[in-house]
Amino acid sequence: MDISGVKVLESAEDIQERRQQVLDRYHRFKELSSVRRQKLEDSYRFQFFRRDADELEKWIQEKLQIASDENYKDPSNLQVREKLSFLNALSKNLSGKNVLSPLFLK
Repeated sequence: MDISGVKVLESAEDIQERRQQVLDRYHRFKELSSVRRQKLEDSYRFQFFRRDADELEKWIQEKLQIASDENYKDPSNLQVREKLSFLNALSKNLSGKNVLSPLFLK
């Protein structure tokens, strides 16, 4: 060791040992960064899922409000057409689709 407190690598064994330490730290860093990247990607996908779920929930609430309106009995009311449109849209949007499937896709 010299005066400044830094270990001087004098032999080939010292150099190999230091090289191995650096490589071990590098591999640990790569593993941790890979885990962090995966967590960030999972969070990213979850945020999109939540956004889509919230939009779908709003859309369903709007359509249920239209569907529960009793004014459809009046044939001159435009809501009759809206109700039929709602039923068609609902059947198209939800038929054969698993709403939770994006959460489990990787």
